[in-house]
Amino acid sequence: MLISDGEPGAEVYSAATDRKQASIVFDVAAQIVKADQALSKRCKVYKGTKTITVERTNSKYVALSADAFTKDGLNASCIIFDELHAQKKRELYDVLRTSMAARRQPLEVYITTAGSDIDTICGEVHDYATKVADGTLVDDSFLGVIFAADKDDDWTSPKVWAKANPGFGVSVKLAYLEDKCREAQNKPSYENTFKRNHLNIWTEAETIWIPRAKLLKCKANYSQIGTEAYGQPIWVAVDLSKRVDITAVSFTYLHNEKVMRNITQGFMPEEVAKEREQQDRIKYSQWAKEGWLTLTEGDVIDIDVICDWIDGLAEHFDVQKVGVDPWGSQALQTRLIKSGAPVMEFRQGTKTMSPVMKDMEAAVQTRQWQHNGNPMLLWMFANLTPFVDSSGNMKPDKSKRNKRIDGAVTSIMSAGLVLADLGEEVSIYETEDIKFL
Repeated sequence: MLISDGEPGAEVYSAATDRKQASIVFDVAAQIVKADQALSKRCKVYKGTKTITVERTNSKYVALSADAFTKDGLNASCIIFDELHAQKKRELYDVLRTSMAARRQPLEVYITTAGSDIDTICGEVHDYATKVADGTLVDDSFLGVIFAADKDDDWTSPKVWAKANPGFGVSVKLAYLEDKCREAQNKPSYENTFKRNHLNIWTEAETIWIPRAKLLKCKANYSQIGTEAYGQPIWVAVDLSKRVDITAVSFTYLHNEKVMRNITQGFMPEEVAKEREQQDRIKYSQWAKEGWLTLTEGDVIDIDVICDWIDGLAEHFDVQKVGVDPWGSQALQTRLIKSGAPVMEFRQGTKTMSPVMKDMEAAVQTRQWQHNGNPMLLWMFANLTPFVDSSGNMKPDKSKRNKRIDGAVTSIMSAGLVLADLGEEVSIYETEDIKFL
């Protein structure tokens, strides 16, 4: 499109989500020019502006990113969106498309794997492609080619992998997909990533971190007050909610010196619980009767009640640490420190939470983590969806305010404190097969 399209003053733009991705796309294009003698004679590469020019025809190729582009003077003859599913905002997409109006034969190219949110630009294009393909819409100017597994296909089958990957066995190796599929089977949070990236299956935006079926296999019979562990070391974690929501406290102790047992207690203003029962369709009052949830007087959470409960643990257990997220918890920390609690900050960013969550996944897989059937805790785990960054690091996604996950978060934190103090991690050899090379 830059050299052989016959379009005077061709302007070719590749679009990326951010500067880093734009640099990757541009570097590949620059390497192609450098590797070919004929292209090198015709093209000049400017790495600083991510531009390749052809002076003879006054044409240019520019790699743009959504976070660093200007609208001025665009007259695109060809636009290429790589990984369209990553385009969260439409401004760059709309500007580039409308800039093609004066061109004789403009070309738009969209290359992408499936995404996790159908209500996006990529979802629009995918929907259009499927409708043209099945004849619902007639558009001879549009060619949509989709290689994908169906949602009902067996996603663990190599036959399905071949269906979704036209380069299967050539550019995409069987051994690689076998490794990734095994990882997806052992790590529930990775399953939808595998389906999207390797099978082009559109998944829901929200991915349950650990499915209920796996959690139920970790159920053990022990009391909510942990009488069997009196006198033993425990590790406590607190996730202080907004003053009108649920605050959770979890503590973990070791059973038979190696299995982590979890106890989680919720705290909620009584007046709020009455209002939220209808909204959340959750019987908070029933949980309170059963002892999983403590209702405090009034319509805001009572920090003193929470601190008194934590202080009370020291009467029966050897409290090692009390982990608290520093955000918005200054009053809570001050109150606990005054009472002599061994408080430490435990931030909830990816740097801190990701390794702990991965250890937790392994512990659930091997049943080295247990709960006592707490229905409130199971509900919160069902609400927990991980936020995963581009490097695969994760943390609990708290952006959905209607999803209560506090007890799941404190369970993760509490387990993390145990593993950190004992210097132990769940061995990968307990969850993965040994591979001989």
